Amino acid sequence: MSECGRVMRMADDDVPRIPFRPVPREFAGFPMPPTVPPGLRLELSRSRVVEGHEDELQEWMTVLTDRYDEAVAALPAERAVFEATFRNREADGSLWIYHLSLMGEDGGGLDESNPIDAAHAAYSRRVKEPGWEEIEPMFMLAPDHLRDAMQRWGETGAVGDLSRDTLVRLERRGWDSLCDGTGGSYYGELMTDDGLMVLVNGMVMDRDAVVASLDGVPTWDRCAMSEHRVVPIGADAAVLVYRAVASRGDEPPFEALMTSTYVLVDGEPRLALHQQTTATH
Repeated sequence: MSECGRVMRMADDDVPRIPFRPVPREFAGFPMPPTVPPGLRLELSRSRVVEGHEDELQEWMTVLTDRYDEAVAALPAERAVFEATFRNREADGSLWIYHLSLMGEDGGGLDESNPIDAAHAAYSRRVKEPGWEEIEPMFMLAPDHLRDAMQRWGETGAVGDLSRDTLVRLERRGWDSLCDGTGGSYYGELMTDDGLMVLVNGMVMDRDAVVASLDGVPTWDRCAMSEHRVVPIGADAAVLVYRAVASRGDEPPFEALMTSTYVLVDGEPRLALHQQTTATH
């Protein structure tokens, strides 16, 4: 062996064992830097692999890879935007696993009633030492359109936002457009290509008919919305039901129960069906 090789071998032998210092269970996590979108947590954790279980670490990752679709299906409930796993052999020869994740603050952990989560948790208990060391996040960089999508997913577990607040806001904008004369352009953009409106008089109108009917019509002076309810329909659709009372001039107020069905199109909520049921007759 050369002198250089002998020195390197001595250095390796002299490396002290790297300690493992997991955070306490009650650790609430580091404060998020301002570049992490509100409502999300960026976390980098590491743990030492139990000696003799190095091959089982690869088996663990193979199981997750082979059952990838199952793992993806569990992400909405966890509000997990993404997860990534790394391994590294340290200078003392120990093997460590690193876990990088971006999660919604209200997301749950693994649900072991779910088979893939149960398998995931079982491997974790066997392969790595208990607990995690947490590494403090300092900065996150992502383009605005991805940040927005990440934030929506972290809040709702859906690609687009079909939350109650979002649907109420869209309907409120619709009534505002009917008050300021911009209803045609607003609903032309909001409705799906095959969207329909069913009015209190029984008339059924497609999107083109709605747009044409709102050009030059008298505007409303005001509209009040109340009694909002949201009924989710899977991950990509939701129904908003509410009461609306609109008025203009000296006319009797128009009061109706509104049912608006929204679907996600390219990740954005679009109005597929709007139905009015009169509450004044």
